[in-house]
Amino acid sequence: MKFKAIKLFTASLVLLAAGSAYATPIHETLYTPTLNGTAGYIYLQNGTINNGATVKVENFTTDGTLGAVDTVNVLNLASGTLPGTVTFGSATKDVTDYNQAITFGNWINFDLDYSAFTQGSSTFTFSFFSDIQGLAPLLTYNGAVFMSDLNSDNSVTSSNAAPVPEPSTMLLLCAGLVGIFAVKLRRKGTPVEVVGLTA
Repeated sequence: MKFKAIKLFTASLVLLAAGSAYATPIHETLYTPTLNGTAGYIYLQNGTINNGATVKVENFTTDGTLGAVDTVNVLNLASGTLPGTVTFGSATKDVTDYNQAITFGNWINFDLDYSAFTQGSSTFTFSFFSDIQGLAPLLTYNGAVFMSDLNSDNSVTSSNAAPVPEPSTMLLLCAGLVGIFAVKLRRKGTPVEVVGLTA
């Protein structure tokens, strides 16, 4: 009986792992604390090799402030506006763009939905720029902070260049060394002065 349960559990894990490679929608969080308060533009672009394919950005949220949508400095404007659903792709266009002003906060969340994609492949890019023409990138050398490739076998490969903020390694190391030093002094009976207090 236990052997059957183990087999079922293993099969479930395999199916779960296989399903995650084809999961849709994909949820992403882009961390932008270094841009907090900075005015700029988010530029989204999707290129496909199948004209009938569509990709959607849904459930967009941010602690920043969205501004006007740019309809001039784009190749083929996607349909919809953020924070609502924006749909990329149509029967006549291979590349679809979306550009919107933003005052950055600390984070941006969104879902990327490939469920309406029928065949072919697609590359979706989420970029940050300080200018409306997309000539002055922010955070990365080319502005791209998130890329997602939908491959011809329906698997998805994604990369996020806006990393999760972490405490400074040096700060943590120094705090640890100070703590060790204080403990050693206390064991020796030497008074330890920390922020004007005597231990």
